[in-house]
Amino acid sequence: MGMASESLQTRDIPRQISPWPLFGLFVAATWVLDIGLHQSISDHRNSVAIVAAWFAMTAAMMTPTTVPMLNSLREILGSSSQDTWWMFIAGYVTMWSAFALVGSGLQIALSHTNLLSDHGTLASRSLTAGVLALAGVYQFTPIKNMCRDLCLRPMTFFMAHWRSGKAGGFTMGIRHGVVCIGCCWALMLLAFVGTASHWGFMALVTAIMVMEKLPKYGAKITAPIGIALLVWAALLFFTPEAISLHNSH
Repeated sequence: MGMASESLQTRDIPRQISPWPLFGLFVAATWVLDIGLHQSISDHRNSVAIVAAWFAMTAAMMTPTTVPMLNSLREILGSSSQDTWWMFIAGYVTMWSAFALVGSGLQIALSHTNLLSDHGTLASRSLTAGVLALAGVYQFTPIKNMCRDLCLRPMTFFMAHWRSGKAGGFTMGIRHGVVCIGCCWALMLLAFVGTASHWGFMALVTAIMVMEKLPKYGAKITAPIGIALLVWAALLFFTPEAISLHNSH
C-alpha cells in the first residue's frame, strides 16, 4: 500500500521537459543566421548589417562554450522550474551582446579606413600578426588563467554566487558572462583575422574555446593555443610565403 501511494505521488509530480533540445535549436539558429548574414553582406560599411552580424556571431560562438556551466546548473535545479536556467542564459547572452556592440563599433570605425578588406578582415599583414600575437600573449596572462579557472569550476561558481529565482538566474548569467569575456575576448578578436568571413575558421575558434571550458582538459590546452597563435603571428610577419598567402586571401 505504501509503495502504491509513493508511486501515485511520483506520477502526480509534473515531469520537466529537458531544455537541451530547445537550447540546441537556439544554437543552430544562431549559426544559420550568422553564416547567412556574413554571406549576404555586400557593403561592409553598412553599420546595421555589421552590428547584426556581430550579435549573431557572438551568440553562435559563445553559447556552446557555456554547456558545462549549464549542465551543472541543471543538476542543481533538478526537477524545479527551468525559468532560472533560461534566465541564466539570458544574462550570459546580454553580456556577450555588449561585447558584440564593442566589436561591431570597432569594425565600423575600421571600415572607414583602408585597414579592412572587402570581407571585413584586416588588410594589413602587420596588424593581422599583431592581433594574433595579442591573442597568443593573453593566453599566458594571470587574468586569463583566473577567468578560465572560474569557468572550469561550475559548482564552485554557483556555491559562491548563487541567487534564486528568475532575477537570480539573470544575475548569475551576467556574472558568468563577465568572467567568460575575461577568458575569451582576445580569441574573439580573431574575427578580424578570418572568423567573420569564413564559417570554417569560426567553427575552429569555437571548438578551441569549447575545449578550454572543459574541466578535464581546459587548463592543459591554454598554453599550446597561445604558442600556436604566437608562431602563426611570427610566420605571417616574417616569412615571404605567409605574406604571399595573406595578400592573395
